[in-house]
Amino acid sequence: MKARCWIAAIILGLAPMAICAQEEIKVTGRVVDATGKPAAGVEVSRMWLAENGAMKPHKSAITDARGQFTLPVTFYGLDQGLMALDKERKTGGLIIVEEKSAGKPVEIKLTSLVHVH
Repeated sequence: MKARCWIAAIILGLAPMAICAQEEIKVTGRVVDATGKPAAGVEVSRMWLAENGAMKPHKSAITDARGQFTLPVTFYGLDQGLMALDKERKTGGLIIVEEKSAGKPVEIKLTSLVHVH
């Protein structure tokens, strides 16, 4: 019984190291508006925080004049969601990036956002 407890403790002790050892993969792509034109100045992030009623990205990328972006993403063995919001926070888009296809460029299409009370 003691041996099992020690083995479990060792495995649990090493688990955080495995999580920290995950590599970032650069996800590239472009953001387009509802008509398919490149959207410049759009923020793309995996995580968004609501602060004082405003959406703030955590570790984001901003699209260039051609709507292109590169964002380092850690997958932790799971598919990851990316959300893009324009400067005014009136349009946005959401995609799921599969870890197995993270090397392929993605496209996020912006659409009107809905305000929820």
